[in-house]
Amino acid sequence: MRQDAPTIRASAPAGIALVPARKSLCSRKWLVFRACLMVGVVVLPRVRCAALELETAIALARASAPAVQAAEARVAAARAHWYQSGRWRNPELELRGENWRARPDLHATNPPLDFFATLTQLFELGGKRAKRQAVAMAERERAHEQARLVERDVSVQAATWFLTVVRAHAELDAVENAASDLGRLRDIAARRVEQGRAPAAELLKLQAEEARLGTAAVELKTQESTALNALRQLLAKPDLRAEELSMPRVVVPPEDADRDLVEKLLQQHPEYRAATAEKERALRTLELEQARRIPDPALTAGYKRTEDRDTLVAGVVLPIPVFDTNWGNVQRAVAELSAASAEAEATVLRLRAELFGLLARWRSLAARAERMEQDLLAPAAGVRHAARVAFEEGTGEIVALVDAERVYLEARRTAIGTRAEAVAAATAWRIFSGETTAP
Repeated sequence: MRQDAPTIRASAPAGIALVPARKSLCSRKWLVFRACLMVGVVVLPRVRCAALELETAIALARASAPAVQAAEARVAAARAHWYQSGRWRNPELELRGENWRARPDLHATNPPLDFFATLTQLFELGGKRAKRQAVAMAERERAHEQARLVERDVSVQAATWFLTVVRAHAELDAVENAASDLGRLRDIAARRVEQGRAPAAELLKLQAEEARLGTAAVELKTQESTALNALRQLLAKPDLRAEELSMPRVVVPPEDADRDLVEKLLQQHPEYRAATAEKERALRTLELEQARRIPDPALTAGYKRTEDRDTLVAGVVLPIPVFDTNWGNVQRAVAELSAASAEAEATVLRLRAELFGLLARWRSLAARAERMEQDLLAPAAGVRHAARVAFEEGTGEIVALVDAERVYLEARRTAIGTRAEAVAAATAWRIFSGETTAP
């Protein structure tokens, strides 16, 4: 038998009429909802905040890092220097008067005043202006590649802290779940000890294992807190929580040959490009210093008035390289070019070895992450389930149960760590290649 909804008899807020019993059911429900909403009775479900993806965190770190801003400012300075290096030298204007009398002497015969107005322009020979601009262009490219290096370092740092937080949070969740399950088993063992069905040593073993899990949880909380605080500072997000971070998916490396992948990435690596730009700058500097051994003439032309007559003035000023032939600067540029070439070669050898190692590690971790559920977690879960059933039925030993629980927990932590390391390797490869989004 259907019962009518009860009539609201309490005093309602202003603007809300009491609901008469004869109204329809839908109308009564709507007015009740409105009344409850105004007095704060209706509690809306809590909306979960959106997860922060790894690529978003990297972009935020690049946008807010002071080191990146400083590198961009240096690029702007190098660009301005490149513009200035191609300017012509300014001409020199000279206005001069001669034969001025220091004091009036009416009885002396003074020479007439002479006036000069000349314009002098320095002309750079040997292509110095173009070579100076080439040096500035190389410095500009070097500043750009060094800015990419800074962005790389910030991106790697952000990814490292991000994955550290995600890994510690996931392992902490696994440890806390294991401690909760172990607490339930400890209660069972405590009842058996009270009933005299089991020795007290079994309860002590479970308590010791529970204490070990508590210590592990404290260590993981410390790791999570340390990494989270560093990530907050890096992203300029002081309210960031570990629950907002999500573990990225594991990406499988390309199927191309390792050497082809490494050589392709090597050409795009920020360190390789920065070393190449430094070598180019040293080469252009050597060319400029060699060109500076050629003297630059200065041409002078102008007007002169002397003896009450107007005349023209023309001349050439040419430095004579007797004492300074710029030999020392040339030798210094040669040495700097040799050093830059050796450093570039050393950088290539080091990066090639590191990239081969990174690619091999990525392939191994990605393959292990794919087989982790089947090869590790499933057997460990089966052993734990069998040990729990035997313990609850009273036929299993406590040592076997503790060992099975520990094996399963370590298997979960190993799976979490393998996935995080595989994501870290893929992220490092993506950052080195200059990609801005996840593959």
